[in-house]
Amino acid sequence: MYEKILVPLDGSVLAEKALLYAKEPAAKLGAEVILVHVCGPEECHCEAERCYVRPIHRVYVEHTANMFKAELEAVGARNAEIGWEVLIGDPATEIIRYSKEKDVSLIIMATHGRSGISRWVMGSVTDKVTRGSVVPVWIVRAFVPDDIPHSDWPESKILVLLDGSNMAEQVLPYVAQHAEMSGREVVLLRVCEPPDIESPFIYYIIQLGYPYTRPLVFEDYVAEEMVKWKAAAKEYLVGIEKQLKDDGLKVESEILVGKPADEIIDYVGNNPFNLIAMSTHGRSGLSRWALGNTADKVLHATSSPILLVRPH
Repeated sequence: MYEKILVPLDGSVLAEKALLYAKEPAAKLGAEVILVHVCGPEECHCEAERCYVRPIHRVYVEHTANMFKAELEAVGARNAEIGWEVLIGDPATEIIRYSKEKDVSLIIMATHGRSGISRWVMGSVTDKVTRGSVVPVWIVRAFVPDDIPHSDWPESKILVLLDGSNMAEQVLPYVAQHAEMSGREVVLLRVCEPPDIESPFIYYIIQLGYPYTRPLVFEDYVAEEMVKWKAAAKEYLVGIEKQLKDDGLKVESEILVGKPADEIIDYVGNNPFNLIAMSTHGRSGLSRWALGNTADKVLHATSSPILLVRPH
C-alpha cells in the first residue's frame, strides 16, 4: 500500500524529524522515499519570467537524501530507493500537485519547521496539505521537546478512531499495514455522544415516538438511550475486531461516553499512543458526530503522531 512516500522539507531540523518516521516503511516495506523542498519565487534566481533554483537548495536536499540513504543502509536496507526534488511555487500547492503527479501513496510531514535555508513555516503548510491532499498524511509532532523516536516508546499501540460510518472505516487497511509493519497492538475507540438537549424538561414517551403513555424524565431517557447506544457500539466494534484479528493482529476496543473530541483528547492524554489513525471525515452510521470536526480538534490538541486518511 505504501509504495512511494513523500517527505516535504523546509531546511529546518524540526521538519527533518519526519525522516525518523519514514525509516520504518522504507526499511520494512521497501517503499521509495522522495524528499521535496519547495522554494518561493523570491528565493530563486529569475530571468525573463523564468525562475531557477539556487544551488544551495539543491545541495541541501541532495545531501539530506544521501544521509538518509546511508542511515537506511546501516540498518540493512541496502536497496533503499531515495529520491529528491526541488520545486518552485507555493509550498502547499506544490506538495499536493507533486503528490498527485508522482502517484505518491503517503505524505509524512512535521507540524512545524521554521528558518533553515527556507522561509516558509511548515505548520501552516502542513495544515493546508492535510486539508487538500487526497492521499493519507502522516503528521509528526516536531515541536515535542527531547522526544523519543516513536519506535522506542514504551507504549506500542495504535489508536483508531471510529464513528460507525463506512467513511471512518476506510482508515482500517492503513492501520492494518502499520500494525503488521511495527507489530503494534490496535485499540479501536468509539465515543457515544449523549443527546444534545439543553433543558431537562419532562418528556413524554409518546412525543418521542415510543408506543407508551407514561411520562419520561430527561435523565431517564438519556440513560436508557445510552444503554442502547453502548450495546450497539460494542456489537459494531466486535465486528471490526474480528476483521483485524482474522488478519493476525492483536486488537482491543474501548467505548467512551461524552463529547467525542473532549473524550478522545483526554483519553490520549492518559494513554500515550505511537500513532492515532482516523478518517478526516465520517458522519452518520451508529453515531451523529462528524469526524471531520473531531479530527481537527484532536490534531491540534495531542502530541502523538497522527495518520489522516481522506475517505473516497
